[in-house]
Amino acid sequence: MAYEFPDHLVELRRSFNEADARISHLAREPLDTPTARDAWEQVWKRAQDIVLALHADPFWNTVDNPAKARMALQQVAREQGSPAGG
Repeated sequence: MAYEFPDHLVELRRSFNEADARISHLAREPLDTPTARDAWEQVWKRAQDIVLALHADPFWNTVDNPAKARMALQQVAREQGSPAGG
C-alpha cells in the first residue's frame, strides 16, 4: 500500500535522520570536554524529542499497518534528504 504522509511527519523524520547522523559523527569523537558532552547531549535530546513526536502522531491510527507505514516514511525522508533549513 502506498501511503500519503502529512508534510510535518516527513519533516520530523528528516530531522531525525539528521540528528541521528550527527550523533553518529559525535560518537566517533572523544567526549572529554564539557563542550563536546554538551553538544552530544543536546543532539541526543533533540533526537529523543523527535522520536516521541513521531510515534505519538495520530496519523499512525489511520493506517492499516503502522510498522510498514513507518518504514515507508523512512524511505520517503531519505529520498528527500536534509530537512528545510538544516
